[in-house]
Amino acid sequence: MASNTYGKLFAVTTFGESHGPAIGCVVDGCPPGLQIDSADFRHDLERRATGKSRHTSARHESDEVEILSGVYEGRTTGTPIALLIRNTDARSRDYAKIAEQFRPGHADYTYWHKYGIRDPRGGGRSSARETTMRVAAGVIARKWLAQRHGIRIQGFLSQLGDIRPASMDLSVVEDNPFFWPDAAQVPQLEAYMDALRKSGDSVGARVDVWADGVPPGWGEPIYGKLDGELAGALMSINAVKGVEIGAGFGAIGQKGSEHRDGLGPDGFASNHAGGILGGISSGQRVTCSVAFKPTSSLRLPVDSLDIHGNTVEVVTTGRHDPCVGIRATPICEAMVAAVLMDQALRHRAQCGDVEVPTLPTPQQFPDSPVMSKPVNVAIVGATGAVGETLLAILAERQFPIGELHLLASERSAGEKLEYGARKLVVLDIAGFDPGGVDIALFAAGSSVSREYAAKFAAAGAVVIDNSSEFRGDPDVPLVVAEVNPDALRERPRGIIANPNCSTMQLMVALAPIHRRATIERINIATYQSVSGTGRAAMYELGKQTADMLNFRSVESNVYPVQIAFNVIPHGGDFIDNGYTTEEMKLVWETRRILGDDRIGVNATVVRVPVFYGHSEAVHIETRDKLTAEEARELLRAQPGLEVVDEHIDGGYPTAVTHASGNDPVYVGRIREDISHPRGLSLWVVADNIRKGAALNAVQLAELVVAERQ
Repeated sequence: MASNTYGKLFAVTTFGESHGPAIGCVVDGCPPGLQIDSADFRHDLERRATGKSRHTSARHESDEVEILSGVYEGRTTGTPIALLIRNTDARSRDYAKIAEQFRPGHADYTYWHKYGIRDPRGGGRSSARETTMRVAAGVIARKWLAQRHGIRIQGFLSQLGDIRPASMDLSVVEDNPFFWPDAAQVPQLEAYMDALRKSGDSVGARVDVWADGVPPGWGEPIYGKLDGELAGALMSINAVKGVEIGAGFGAIGQKGSEHRDGLGPDGFASNHAGGILGGISSGQRVTCSVAFKPTSSLRLPVDSLDIHGNTVEVVTTGRHDPCVGIRATPICEAMVAAVLMDQALRHRAQCGDVEVPTLPTPQQFPDSPVMSKPVNVAIVGATGAVGETLLAILAERQFPIGELHLLASERSAGEKLEYGARKLVVLDIAGFDPGGVDIALFAAGSSVSREYAAKFAAAGAVVIDNSSEFRGDPDVPLVVAEVNPDALRERPRGIIANPNCSTMQLMVALAPIHRRATIERINIATYQSVSGTGRAAMYELGKQTADMLNFRSVESNVYPVQIAFNVIPHGGDFIDNGYTTEEMKLVWETRRILGDDRIGVNATVVRVPVFYGHSEAVHIETRDKLTAEEARELLRAQPGLEVVDEHIDGGYPTAVTHASGNDPVYVGRIREDISHPRGLSLWVVADNIRKGAALNAVQLAELVVAERQ
């Protein structure tokens, strides 16, 4: 069997050579429904890329991922996902002089003896270029693990030559080219690498990877041990010469009384086992340490042989890394993610219905940004789209949950929803006692909030409500986490209101501009996806589309007219002034959140045949002149927002390619109004279910937890 595939249920096959036309992979086994697009791969591939620092290879590849199959309308289909990256900066002439020479320390000699032929250009299949596709596959695994189980994977360089971190601060790892956890040492590393590069030599390194949130029970007791598969996956990376799990070789010098990890009501006393006992995860942090050898491609001469057996002197030219470990952090993270996802799917297949008694939860997130004192949470409307997204985001953000209660109407009671490794039963809200609930996240309709929100608040819970029931109540703060978080401190009724999803994304985009230049007038047209109406509307869009493509008659039950292949200039109920309730929400809520009743707001709501993501064409007039570039700078500094604004085809955000399934509000098409001296035009998109409802609710809950603790 040719071993170019790893994983059993989450199987990844990579192909391609360093100097071939392209590299690629096929990911087989990813569950359907995961939101993914080409933009998802960009961050991690840029972290791994060459040419970003003088301490790495000068080869510069764009590494743009082409999704060839397995994804439809931004969601995985459950079929094989084929990914391709074209090589654009290969320089094969650098290898002409050594085409028949064996480079010491490389795979030239062993490939020749195994295959009787080899590709000398950049090492061919043995090049680190191959790991690009591992990182791409790892992006899929990391996203699924985060959304489904709240798992966070963090890597960092823990040794460069004989230099080790003097302190450990993971928040600075992404702020320097070494992935180094001690910012004060970065100048020392720069000087060390500069001297090494001038000498023509190279150096080894160590990369550590931590995985938080892995539930207990993953892995097999004998041949499919979790630590064994992690070690094998990490050893498969080019230039790796050693892997440790937990204390690793350090366990040799420990006594048994020191190495064993005591267990009590509050969890484990230590973690020398690296989160794995008997080949199975314990629920603690999984820790791996990976040793990388020094790069063998040097301009210093060395004796060797050629393919004819003649003695030769080899001097390697071209573009090479003086330390491969510097770029290896995202590669190691990707392999850990792939193994964990494979193990998760295997565990679900074998033991998915095993009921385990509740035991003390080990301390899994010692450095979590949210304080770890447990909070009892109830989700009202848990089986709806917003409710299920709330559940996923709580896991992703490692919210410190003690007890979790999933509530819905009698019709949905009894359903089971997954939270991490647990399956929780949905309860009927009518018979639920809210006593002991700290935070209640309401994601049902206004009638449910009207009946039950005050009861939960009276029982001592802070209610965060996603309906429109309390948005106009002066005793209920209307809060966007990135815009007016201080407003939630005054909540005499114990209730906090989430704004309308269209208002939410609009406020994140306009708040920094209003603070700087004072907005006097807003004219907005919103293009709203059908998920804002509910699941019935999503089903109707899908069915109407299928009916039309199959030449069947179309029925409209949710909307007054056909939505498939159409736009409807209407959202909400019509009122006396000719506007709709959805349009007037934008007027009232904008003024309240920005704290300025003088702002003129004119809104038009349009429903469009898109499943997820609202888009907004926004025109504003300000008191003080603001240029487009000044607006871009303000927006780039705004938390929760990303600017996508290039004056090229496709250089703007859309609901499908950017917003769907992602957290930020995206802004593009930023330009100065040619008809008004102080006017600006913007294009704003966001996921209406995720950012427009669930994420803000969880962010507000985090603020409440921080306030209480």
